Amino acid sequence: MNCIFNLLVLAAILFLSIGSGWSQKPFRKCANGLGYCTSVRNTCRAIAPPTECGPKEKCCKR
Repeated sequence: MNCIFNLLVLAAILFLSIGSGWSQKPFRKCANGLGYCTSVRNTCRAIAPPTECGPKEKCCKR
């Protein structure tokens, strides 16, 4: 019985962490939905001016 309870608690924690987006990095769209804002450290080619994204971000195609 204790094992089943532990399994249910772990399943609930996993479900809540995935549902809240805690484990996922949020990406904002840019360039009229053609790209996503990502860190300037990312090795991609910018497809829009950096003014569409926040500081230290650039718009890259996915």
